[in-house]
Amino acid sequence: MLTKRKTALILSLLLVLTSFVGCSQESEEVSFPEKDIEGYIMWGAGGATDNVSRAYTPHVEKHIDASIVLQNKTGATGAVATQFVYNKPADGYTLLFGAENPQLYKVLDLSEIDYDNYDPVIVLGMSVALIVVPEDSPYETLEDLIDDAASRPGEVEMGSTGPGGLPFVAAGLIKAVNDVEFNLVPFDGEGPAMTAMIGGHVDVTVASVSAARELIRSGDVRPLAAISNDTIPGLEEITPITDIYEGYEAYLPWGPYYGVFAKKGTPEEIMNILEEAFLKGYEEEEYQDFLIDFGAVPLGYQGEEAREFINRSQKIAAWLMYDAGATEKSPEEFGIERIE
Repeated sequence: MLTKRKTALILSLLLVLTSFVGCSQESEEVSFPEKDIEGYIMWGAGGATDNVSRAYTPHVEKHIDASIVLQNKTGATGAVATQFVYNKPADGYTLLFGAENPQLYKVLDLSEIDYDNYDPVIVLGMSVALIVVPEDSPYETLEDLIDDAASRPGEVEMGSTGPGGLPFVAAGLIKAVNDVEFNLVPFDGEGPAMTAMIGGHVDVTVASVSAARELIRSGDVRPLAAISNDTIPGLEEITPITDIYEGYEAYLPWGPYYGVFAKKGTPEEIMNILEEAFLKGYEEEEYQDFLIDFGAVPLGYQGEEAREFINRSQKIAAWLMYDAGATEKSPEEFGIERIE
C-alpha cells in the first residue's frame, strides 16, 4: 500500500513528465521554418507566373521567419518543376509556384503527377487570356487572323508554351469554335513567346493580361480580342471574343491562374503555418495593388475553396481539349466530369 509521501512523489513526477511532453509538443508546433524555403517557378523569367511570384514572396517573408528563395525550373509545360518538387520531402521547405497547366497533364499524357498530388497553399488570382499580335502585324482584327488561318491551314505561326500551355488550350478553343488550325511554335513561357513574336519569328500568340499588359501600354503588341465574356477593367478597349463570334460562351469563363502548392502529405501543422503567412502576404495592400495593376483578379483562395476552384478549371479545360480533338484520352478516364 502506497504511503502518502510516495503517492505525492509519484504525482510530482507525473506533473514534471507532463510538462516536458507539453513543452516538446509546443516546440514541435513552432519549429517551422528552421531554414530557408525554396520555391520553384514552373515558367521562365518575364512571364506572368514569374512576375506574380517574385512580386509576392517579399510580402510573405514579413510574416514567416525565413527567406523564400525562388528559382525558375522550366520545361514540359511546367511538368519538370511539378515533378521536381514532388520528388522532394513533404516538409514544407520546397514549394511549387505554378499556374493552371498541371490540370491537363493526365489527359495530354504529359505526366501522372498533377495538382491531385499537391495541396494548395493559396490560389493568388486569375487572369484573362488575350490574342495578341505585333504592333506592325497585318492583322487589324481577329476576323483578319481567323480568315487568314482558314485560308492557310497550319501555316499561320502561333507562339506557344507547349502542350497544356495557355496558347495551346486557346488554339484548341479556336479550333473548336472557328475550325481553324495554327502552327504552334513552342517557347519556355509567355515572356519568350512574346519576345519572339515582337521580333517577327511568329505571327501571333496568346498571353494573359498579366504578361501582356505592359507591352500593350508600350505599343509593342496589339490585342485582337480578350477570351472573355466581359470587358477587362482598365482595358475596356479590348473586345471580348464573345462579341465577335458565337460559340465561345459555352467554354467561358476560363483563363490562367497562379498559386503556391505544397506536396500532398505535408504535415497539417506546417500547412497551417504556411497558409497563415502566405495569406497575410497576399493581403498586403501593396501586393493587392500589384495584382490589380498587373491585370489579375485577386482571389486568395485556400483550403476547400481553392480545391473547388482548381477542379472546376480542370473540368472546363480538359473537356475543351477533348472536344477540340487535341487529346485522345477522355477526361472521363481520370474521373474528370463534364460541366453541364
